[in-house]
Amino acid sequence: MRILFVAVGGRGHVQPLLGLTLQAHALGHTVAWATARSEWPLLQALGIETFEAGRPLEECVAEFQRNQPDLAHTPPRDHALHAFPGLFARVVAPPMLAALAGIVGRWRPALVVGEPAALAAPLAARAAGVPFVAHEFGLPLPRRLLERAAEVMAPAWRAAGLAVDADAGVYAEAVVRIVPPRLAAAGHQPPPAARLLAQQPASVHGVPGAPAPETLARFLERQEGRPLLYVTFGTLHAAAPPWQRLLATLRELPAACVVTCGPRNEPPRDLPAHWWADRYLPQATVLPHCSAVVSHGGAGTALAAAALGLPQLCLPQGADQFRNTDALAACGAALAIEGPIEPRALAEAVNRLLEDPPLRVAAQALGSEFQQLPEAAATAVELARMFAIHQGGRRPDHPSDSRQAH
Repeated sequence: MRILFVAVGGRGHVQPLLGLTLQAHALGHTVAWATARSEWPLLQALGIETFEAGRPLEECVAEFQRNQPDLAHTPPRDHALHAFPGLFARVVAPPMLAALAGIVGRWRPALVVGEPAALAAPLAARAAGVPFVAHEFGLPLPRRLLERAAEVMAPAWRAAGLAVDADAGVYAEAVVRIVPPRLAAAGHQPPPAARLLAQQPASVHGVPGAPAPETLARFLERQEGRPLLYVTFGTLHAAAPPWQRLLATLRELPAACVVTCGPRNEPPRDLPAHWWADRYLPQATVLPHCSAVVSHGGAGTALAAAALGLPQLCLPQGADQFRNTDALAACGAALAIEGPIEPRALAEAVNRLLEDPPLRVAAQALGSEFQQLPEAAATAVELARMFAIHQGGRRPDHPSDSRQAH
């Protein structure tokens, strides 16, 4: 089977789909990726064929922010209501759709697998009569975000002669969900999906060939017996947090710290002996050594930590981070601080992460639920079973055959 994977051009949108990509390839399927060139080095290092579709996410975010000057005055919790349709439907989707139409036509996949923010993918697949599977990169998207995105995408669907789905086609056929049911329900009632496949998040296992830096490996060896915190704010929102205040407070605590500060921040200098810092590292190389995690609540970090049963302190900045934080807290697996980071409150929260037995027990219980989810290999087998009969091209029963009149 030929499977085309699609994601917008950001690492947090690409990496969640890599586990399924590699397992499908291992089973003998022909796989390829369509995404922005910024993500090609990661994919090509894994031997994956790549096609250009869309622009780097940071470029798109900058354009969206220029066109939304009032967003700075919007409460952070409300950003997603504007950003999801405004960024992913209005800015990201049009150039990606133009590219995907040609890629799907030339490469002729039997199946398209895309993450929910790649709103051009379900439309391109439907127009070509190819099945589409949504592979979530975090919690299920709330219905109201998808409905707003569908309104923006509606002219493109009509231009293709297709009826407009209320969810922009994302959940119309099948979905791969990477969180256990309890966490999904805590994050918002998921939109209905025709077929649901559960799978462990790929962030737990990391990307093959991404070893820990030698300096980190030596550091971890020296920390035996000491609690270890992983502190990160991801790769996209890393400029927002007040790093100096955060790191100054953490310096006063006895735990060892591994800190990633993101590509736009300089790693802190003059570190204590029990600290290690860099702009980025493959988090799967450090999380198994950790006692707890302090982060922005981004899906990649939050789900990987939750799957390993680690208690978390989330300091959400925007995007889906508030939903992730709320869901983890509702499961008893995380603490949260919103708004300005007050040193005393931060210190108290981190001490609770390390010393509060009920918090640790709840985090471990959620981790057990993650471990009960099937791994990506089982998902790859099930998708082949579900869609192998459609390898010949357009399906006679595909929704794209039900076209609306212009």
